[in-house]
Amino acid sequence: MQLNAFYFIWTKLLIGWFFGVLFTVAYELLPLRTRFTGVMHGLRYGLGFWFITTLWNLSHPLVYGSVNIQDQVFWILYQLVGFLALGGVLGYLGKRETKKSLLMSAGNDPPRD
Repeated sequence: MQLNAFYFIWTKLLIGWFFGVLFTVAYELLPLRTRFTGVMHGLRYGLGFWFITTLWNLSHPLVYGSVNIQDQVFWILYQLVGFLALGGVLGYLGKRETKKSLLMSAGNDPPRD
């Protein structure tokens, strides 16, 4: 069975529009002004971005009916571990950097009389 070209194009556009809006919202939620406060904070963001990218990766196969369950499960779990590791490391580094800057600012205060 061959897909209708018009169906293929409009579903691609619809999926692209939906995930464009979703990625824009996710980008707005990034802590650009403040750093990650700890490992759990980083893990939460890693999990959120994993969820969004997993939806993106599954959207086309689900619409076009070409899902290979065994391969999809493997790559979903692989991505989950990667995003959680990235979020955890970023959270750890953010917490370490925050603690370091707090110690430096405390040490640079002028002596009080």
